[in-house]
Amino acid sequence: MAEDLHILIIGAGITGLLIAQGLKLAGIKHTIFESEITQGIRTREWNLGVHNADQDLRSLLPSNLYSRLREAYSDPHHVAGTQEKTPMYNSATGELLHAIPRPDTINVSRKRLRRLCSEGIDVQYGKMFTGASFEEGGVVAHFMGGESVKGDLLVGADGTRSLVREVLLGAEKATRVLCELEVITAIARYRDPEVARRVRSGHPEVCFGYHPEGMFNMIAISNVPNPEDPTTWEFYVANSVLEKSPGNIGNEEIMAQVKSKCQYLAEPFKSSFMEISEDAKLFNDKLYYWAPQPWDNHGGRITLAGDSAHPMPPYRGQGLAQSIRDVANLVKALKSLKESRAKSELPGLIKEYEEEMIKRGGAEVEMSIRSMNMVHDWEKLMQSPLMKIGGQKIYEAPKTE
Repeated sequence: MAEDLHILIIGAGITGLLIAQGLKLAGIKHTIFESEITQGIRTREWNLGVHNADQDLRSLLPSNLYSRLREAYSDPHHVAGTQEKTPMYNSATGELLHAIPRPDTINVSRKRLRRLCSEGIDVQYGKMFTGASFEEGGVVAHFMGGESVKGDLLVGADGTRSLVREVLLGAEKATRVLCELEVITAIARYRDPEVARRVRSGHPEVCFGYHPEGMFNMIAISNVPNPEDPTTWEFYVANSVLEKSPGNIGNEEIMAQVKSKCQYLAEPFKSSFMEISEDAKLFNDKLYYWAPQPWDNHGGRITLAGDSAHPMPPYRGQGLAQSIRDVANLVKALKSLKESRAKSELPGLIKEYEEEMIKRGGAEVEMSIRSMNMVHDWEKLMQSPLMKIGGQKIYEAPKTE
């Protein structure tokens, strides 16, 4: 009977936790596994844009968590107006190039959103997924140390380096592709309040800079402990160029590289890196993508969601929204299965879920790669998807009945 349905979720990032929240809300049995020992192991922080996902989040989160969503905002104190736009500047001159309407956009902290989504969820930490096997009427997840757990469906939500994806496609086909660019990021605070205000002057939440010589900059507010004290504000700042990353280099060398690139920029992009404290931790990040393709889901017993299914470079800011859409569609399908009480419908429902997700996710991966290349090419920039359809929906969330 479908009321005995048991869903196994691999990965307790935002995607996996939202699946768990949606299933819990629907009364569907689930177990979520995470390789980390505790949630606090991941110390990295960055900002995420969530576009056109309010309805999906409302359907997945219980009302007591949805009502607290503002706690995860980059700046919970900022109230966006209906006409607010995200500005895009010429970072060499400071000229405004374009502004994207953002009526359905929120900016969130990865760590705080993950923490919020974990409330009330019993995550099985310290469980390193090693593989899956299939039995009649079910799937068995295997973990390091010899533990195994049986369920009806296994969902891989284990990120860009997904081991579940390897199970589905083999290591070669599942390998993500490294983007050929150098990306430097940091979470920055500025001791001088005037500098902090200057860095935030491009927009209260986020702004982008594009340079005629092929450089991209981003400034986003990350945390505002005290809106009246700019020295407490934290910013997520990024700089990228289409050059092969030098690999693992020290913090001092990264600092020297990014300051040499940003010293002649217009404000606020110049100060975002030139005024960063010498003890700030900078990262030379690597970005990856993987274009989703059909796989053998073993009769609807194993599938993917989120970055496991369609990791993409962030130059359209659609990664999280697409992941949330995956979750909403998957949970809706499983709810219908519970209501029908027929597990025999599971293969067809997962097939429908994957066909839509692969088509939508694949289109967004392609557009994100194109935008990544074009935002670093001044001559092509004005014709890029980012300039033409940036901020527009590429799907419509279904209306609530």
